[in-house]
Amino acid sequence: MKIQPDSMPDKKCGLLFVSVSQSDNDQESNCTTIKLACSGIVVCPEILQDNTVHTRVIFLAQIDVQNSLQSMLEGSYKSGLLKIGLRNAFSHVRSNIEEYNNMLSGI
Repeated sequence: MKIQPDSMPDKKCGLLFVSVSQSDNDQESNCTTIKLACSGIVVCPEILQDNTVHTRVIFLAQIDVQNSLQSMLEGSYKSGLLKIGLRNAFSHVRSNIEEYNNMLSGI
């Protein structure tokens, strides 16, 4: 689904796609398989307090956890490890985008 900027009141635009794969070919026994994939992206302008316009990028990701125990997921969520892992992944993606933007800007 493609969203045209003129159709949105705040000039947001984006692309959303969903992909679900439940193939048994890549599963290993006695292992937890975690797949992370980008499912969509929204790009929109954002005006900051000093009236400068920046570009806000929002990623929609899907996480597929296979062959995991419910208690393991609950434990990692309660301990904060899941949140730390997702924040690290976000930080990595953000640094790559900033590096790409700097290359385009000639910085």
